[in-house]
Order: sequence, then structure tokens, then C-alpha cells
Amino acid sequence: MMKLYGYTQKARNADSGTPEKMAEVTLVATPAQLRRIAAFIENAAREMEAAEEAGNNFSHVHLMDQQKGFARAPQFIVYNPKAKN
Repeated sequence: MMKLYGYTQKARNADSGTPEKMAEVTLVATPAQLRRIAAFIENAAREMEAAEEAGNNFSHVHLMDQQKGFARAPQFIVYNPKAKN
């Protein structure tokens, strides 16, 4: 089952170390931004599968590192539940 975790802006500003489990998330974005986020998620899934097939570890990837224009946006991170930390 997919899980969602996150921080409130207040907790993030306070540098809280533990994200909270989310029951609901709302994306407020333009159609273009949603397409870029969708492409990011699709690419992350492909990278995850390729790493698994090659016997490599894929831990996580940040949207802001893969798509220009998201540096000031809330952090969006895809995390592999099978990651070996």
C-alpha cells in the first residue's frame, strides 16, 4: 500500500526530524506543473525498476533535483519502500 508522509510548514521551519503520516494531500498546481510532476513520478518508477533489475539500491529522488522551477515549491520526494538504508 502506498503511504504519504509530510511536514507542515511550521514543523519544517522548526527542523522537525520526523515526518507525519498523511491521510490526505491536495496538490494546488497548474496543468503544466501536474504534467511535469507526473513525468517525474513516471521517471522515478522507471529508475526504481531499473535499479532493482540491476541489483542496485534506489533510495529516493527529489522533484526539485529533476525538474527546474520547483526549487521554491514544497519538497516532493519519491521514496522506495524496498530501499536498503
